[in-house]
Amino acid sequence: MADNYITNPGAGGATFAGDEDGLAVQWPLIKLAWGQLDTFNILADAAGKRMPVNLAEVNVTVPVSGPLTDVQIRATPVPVSANQGTAAAVAGAWPILLTDGTRTATVKAASTASVAADLALVVTSSPNGLLTVSTNNSSTASLGISGVFTGTTDTPDSFTQVQISVFSDQNGTLAAQFSIDNANWDESVSFPYVSANGGTNFECQIRARFFRIVYTNGVIAQTLFRLKTLFRPAAPSGDSVALRDDIPANAHAQLTRSLMFGPTAGGGSTYAQGTVKAASTAALATDPALVVAISPNGTVSSKTDLAPASPTTAAVGVASGSAVAANASRKGLHLRNTSTSGQRLSLSMNGAAVLDSGITLYPQDIFEMNEYDFDLGVINAIASAAAASLAVQEFA
Repeated sequence: MADNYITNPGAGGATFAGDEDGLAVQWPLIKLAWGQLDTFNILADAAGKRMPVNLAEVNVTVPVSGPLTDVQIRATPVPVSANQGTAAAVAGAWPILLTDGTRTATVKAASTASVAADLALVVTSSPNGLLTVSTNNSSTASLGISGVFTGTTDTPDSFTQVQISVFSDQNGTLAAQFSIDNANWDESVSFPYVSANGGTNFECQIRARFFRIVYTNGVIAQTLFRLKTLFRPAAPSGDSVALRDDIPANAHAQLTRSLMFGPTAGGGSTYAQGTVKAASTAALATDPALVVAISPNGTVSSKTDLAPASPTTAAVGVASGSAVAANASRKGLHLRNTSTSGQRLSLSMNGAAVLDSGITLYPQDIFEMNEYDFDLGVINAIASAAAASLAVQEFA
């Protein structure tokens, strides 16, 4: 059967477009149009001819290719754009300019100028997120006699600690300097470098915004010098400066300064500040001190080496008498009954001695004066029989 068909067959009529499907059935062909009543727009892939669709109602995603404008993205455009600036010195690297349409800011690694003079977004990156090397304050150039290396100013705003490593074949002095205005370096932390100790690390807290290193060589020219400065975002606990007395040479310790206070002599309710010192012979009232002595093996002792007087022997009779004279310099006293005929001795540090009263020594007994019965005055003695003897060893 042929395509197309005629309405009102036999009497004749209008011919309609159709398509015969091979089974003697005609399928009408329809041309689509859209529009309000009494109007129509033939559907076509052309401006004003496409079927209008409200995407918000049908909730579909329409793929878009090509760059989007601010208007396409949001109802109220934001006047911010990023432009590629002048080519940098390093091939393939370009600076980034941020602008709001009126002002332009440059993304850069550092800026020391005021915002009014240098509108910049300052960013910092660290290779491992922990330490950043300061190339401005690191060097390997050897210094001559009394030569000085002065680093270039750094602004370690996002860090809290500086770590400096030094290795040289000559002695020198390292100074970490800080400034609040990049002009007056009012605060400086100095560390002596001793070449005999080999490579040494020095660490200190960041004290102001601007920082630099000043290293001064000693009286002999260097032939080897390595100085490296690192910034830390957070200070580790403990390390500060190497301590080399009775501590392994590579160990570090945190330096602290403390004051020692204790009750005054006699157990009073008041407290006094004491000074740690090697020796003191003054009274506590005038010199409240903690006297210490360092023994050769590194242990600490509160003992003081006393000076012994020449040993003597005192003859003691059956009447009370002076056996040991008063001594204002006395620091210790040992007494021993060396009588050979069984005599016993009685001692007194307050007046006349009375036999079998107070401190009594039988033959070969010893009396040692200690902190609880210490006395500087005269010591009297009495014996149970004549010809008694008392060995005396005094310390000053």
